Parts: sequence; C-alpha cells; structure tokens
Amino acid sequence: MTNASSSANPSADDSGASAEGCGFVDYKEMIMKVCGSTSMAAAKKAEIRGLLESLHNIHTGVQEGLVKAQHKLIRLLEDHTTLKDELSRTRAAANNMPDTQDPHSPVTIGSTPGGVRREGALVWVSGGDASSEDKSTERRIDIVNRIGAKGEVMITDSFFSRDGKLGLRVSDADRSETGDAARALGFETKVLGEFEPELFIRD
Repeated sequence: MTNASSSANPSADDSGASAEGCGFVDYKEMIMKVCGSTSMAAAKKAEIRGLLESLHNIHTGVQEGLVKAQHKLIRLLEDHTTLKDELSRTRAAANNMPDTQDPHSPVTIGSTPGGVRREGALVWVSGGDASSEDKSTERRIDIVNRIGAKGEVMITDSFFSRDGKLGLRVSDADRSETGDAARALGFETKVLGEFEPELFIRD
C-alpha cells in the first residue's frame, strides 16, 4: 500500500519540478511519469497522453480566445474615449456659438440680440389667403412662392406672426416689387425698412 501511495503521489523531487509555478506541459509530463511508474499497459498510457494533448489544445485555444477578447476590449475602450473626446469638443463648440434669435421673441431688423445687423426689409402681408386659419408650412410656402413668382423677387425668410400676419424678408432692392406683387394678388401689405422695428411677434 505504501509503495502504491508513493507512486500515485510523487514528491517534488520525483517529478523533477515543484508543483508551484508549473505550466500545463509540466503537469502533463508529471502525469506521464506517474503512468510510467505503474504497470499500466502501453495502450492505456498512449490513450492518457492523447487525452492530455486534447486537453492541452483546449487550454491553448481558450488562452488565445482570451487574448483576442482582451485586445477587442482595449480597442472598444479606446473608441469610447475618442467618442467622449469628440462629444466634449462638440458640446464646447455649441456652448461657444452666439445665441440665435428665438422665433417667439420680438425681433429687430436693424440689429439682432447677437449684435449681427440684419440686411433688407420686412414686408407684412395680410388679407386674402394670409388671413386663413390655416397657418401650416405648406400654406406659408404656397403664398411665398406665388408672391415671389409674381414679383420675380427672392424672399429670404418667412413666418406667421401671432396676430395672423405673414412676414416676408426681402432685400431693400426688392421690397417695392414684393409689396406690389402681394397687392396684385389681393393681399394687404405694410413694408418696414431696415431700421424700422418689427412690430409683431413671430408665431
């Protein structure tokens, strides 16, 4: 019994290496030494060696997969850091942009809250289709296109005010033609010059 027990549990001296710090191959050789010290048949020894080789291949595959996963994780972390940096820069740029005109606040043609001078004139249109309850974008664009085509002018901005009037922004050179075209189509107009205040609030 004593001999069998000693053979089944080789000491560090018998195995030729300490169990601490041994790799998979070291353990495989230690197991094969145990097999060699017994009366096990050669076929069984070969079978055990084959099983150990298969186990070693599985172990190696798992290690390789782990390394690939670690590399992928590192790339994801790097991409995440890059994305955070880009987002921070975008937010900083947005915070540094000048305030734009609030469409619901009173506006002035001569100057804006940001101190940027607005060029051109504002033509207020009322009556006709402009007085309809329909204040949709489609209706606004339809009226703008008709007046622009009639007067052969470029309308750079348009909006409905809260009191129902339609505001058309045009260049100073086109304000007379715009007013004439609107009146020819049955609208009433009021033309404000570059330095006159816009008396109505955008809707």
